[in-house]
Amino acid sequence: MSMGGSKGMIKDNGSIAKIASALYYKAAALDYLVNSSLTQKAVKTKIFNQINKDFSFYTDAQARSYTSRLHHVYEWRRPGDPSARLWSLDMTPSTGYNMSLSYSFKQSRSNVPNTRSLKKYVFKEKARIMEFRIPVTKSIALNKLSARLVIFPTILPRKALIALIASEIGSVIFLNN
Repeated sequence: MSMGGSKGMIKDNGSIAKIASALYYKAAALDYLVNSSLTQKAVKTKIFNQINKDFSFYTDAQARSYTSRLHHVYEWRRPGDPSARLWSLDMTPSTGYNMSLSYSFKQSRSNVPNTRSLKKYVFKEKARIMEFRIPVTKSIALNKLSARLVIFPTILPRKALIALIASEIGSVIFLNN
């Protein structure tokens, strides 16, 4: 570009129009990319994957260092083991570039360590119940019942269970394991 004359006229031979056109094109392309739902999803997924990786790595390290604090969100005797996690970080659907993260608990698949009995069982809801400190006692659970009939498999010796339930409700049906 060159300035010509004293009146401030610009002689550009169309270069200003070319620059303006190029800027408009680039701005339109950026606008499309930024507002495209596919781009937004790809960006959010990339960010979530990095957050998930970093958070999981940090939590695993904390679980190995402070086993008494985080043992309940891993399979029995495996705190900090990535393959033993009983939780997952989730991204809930949202519009635009907004992100909302949450977590969910997985069911345990390993047997409860038990030295007093030969019977093996899996405490499936271990992570959820221990995280939220939900009491797991027969008397509390039965006190909240309003039914006249309860059906469940037995874990306790039959006589102890019958005495416990008979004091709480009227009828009991046992299922053999």
